[in-house]
Amino acid sequence: MKRLLISAILALSITGCANPISQIKTSINSYNYYASRFEEKCPSYDSAACPDVKDQAAVLQSWNKAIKEAQKATEVGGKYPLQLKALKDIEKKAK
Repeated sequence: MKRLLISAILALSITGCANPISQIKTSINSYNYYASRFEEKCPSYDSAACPDVKDQAAVLQSWNKAIKEAQKATEVGGKYPLQLKALKDIEKKAK
């Protein structure tokens, strides 16, 4: 029994205990936060009007696209490691 418990704890610590849906929802919340900060800097949401945040606008657009792809993958079902990896990579760029 003790071995089984240790194996289960090890498996959870290696794979992470957050399920993919939760990871996507967390990414959506983070996106909303960063998009709001962007709007504070550039209310028109036009990167041409705010050239100092042009890079951030591109990251937010990519992030939005990755979120939509991940949401679509959840509708199809199965596993979606590529979509989750894309979300994590884009989140790192935004921060």
